[in-house]
Amino acid sequence: MVEDINQQEESVQSEYNFRLLADSMPQIVWTARRDGWLDYYNQKWFDYTGMTFAQTQGWGWAAALHPDDLQQSLEAWMYSVKTGEAFEIEYRLKQAPDAIYRWHLSRALPVRDEQGRVTQWFGTSTDIQNEKFAEQRLAHQLSREQEARKEAEQAGMTLLQLNQAQRNFIAVISHEFRATLTSIQGFSALLRDEDFDASETREYADDIHTDALRLHRMIDNLLDLEKIRAGKIKLSMEAVDLNALLKEAIERTRQISLWHTISFQRDERLPTIEADHDKIMQVVINLLSNAVKYSPHGGEIRVTCTLEEADVHVSVQDEGMGIQPDLLDQIFIPYSRIHSAATQYIQGAGLGLPIVRQLVEMHAGKVWVESELEHGSCFHFMLPLRLPIIPSPANEIDDMTPVVPTEAAFHQTTTSDVASSMRG
Repeated sequence: MVEDINQQEESVQSEYNFRLLADSMPQIVWTARRDGWLDYYNQKWFDYTGMTFAQTQGWGWAAALHPDDLQQSLEAWMYSVKTGEAFEIEYRLKQAPDAIYRWHLSRALPVRDEQGRVTQWFGTSTDIQNEKFAEQRLAHQLSREQEARKEAEQAGMTLLQLNQAQRNFIAVISHEFRATLTSIQGFSALLRDEDFDASETREYADDIHTDALRLHRMIDNLLDLEKIRAGKIKLSMEAVDLNALLKEAIERTRQISLWHTISFQRDERLPTIEADHDKIMQVVINLLSNAVKYSPHGGEIRVTCTLEEADVHVSVQDEGMGIQPDLLDQIFIPYSRIHSAATQYIQGAGLGLPIVRQLVEMHAGKVWVESELEHGSCFHFMLPLRLPIIPSPANEIDDMTPVVPTEAAFHQTTTSDVASSMRG
């Protein structure tokens, strides 16, 4: 009798511990009987769906699924119950109180007795909305690349070049997304499975936050590139103090790179220029970030700004490994990266410099690079103080419209282009 009471108490305590653990998890947790009848949900389910246990026990959970996913989900679950095979499916769950559907990955494993018979099911549902959006963006970008194939062929671009660009895109973006998501998943798993003190928890949370920001920047760059190609980027012109803009960009970069010295040589004669402040800030930040990535710790990055007649000339000089002369024509092509033993651990998707070139050219400017192996690289861009005026058909000269380069010009960056830009 005493033994039975002890076993009963242990069973109650075990059940209590399980529910406590389940309620602490960020995922939805559920259990089901051997016949597929769901008999437990953790608190996350009720908070997410706004439903009661009476509404969702058994097969009531199906009411929270998106109508388009319902039939497939029910069939998959009934198949697992019938065969005893693990259950896994993606579906959309309705979130209360706004009735917004978000994608979830649902998995369940059977619990078996000594004879191998299923006695119970343990399952989870994990929100994968952000991952689905990232996949959709990648799929959309791949679709755009396929459209670009036709446009490039019409513009005279060889099929070999375009195939290489697509291979670069798939390889680089897949690697960067996978590496970042793996890091996020690893740190989050540690936080979930281990007990850490406050400082350690903060450290891992900071790592997750950093990787999430990196993924966000990567997606932003993909979207910016897409908008530029589609001609949907509009410049918001205003009077810009370029010296002040450069100083602000340098200060931002210093905050995230404590291992480099950044100097700034300004030209006090420089008047305000007519430009889109945010777009030029993006250009400078991209160039500074590029210099930081490829410069050794303790290296100096030198930024200069000079007035040259009706133009302003900005340069960013680093002390990195430099670029081979025969590769200078590749660095402004989307998804192209220089592969070597020295660069294999440097993160990047090959999007920053192509965006720089496009934004500068949208301002009727030009960009180029000078580089020497083992002695670093110097990126230059020049902007007119005032954008050229393109008269409308009615000769309305107050219509200030910058010249936007063609799709072919976006893809075709050659050594002769760079050389002619350097000659001015």
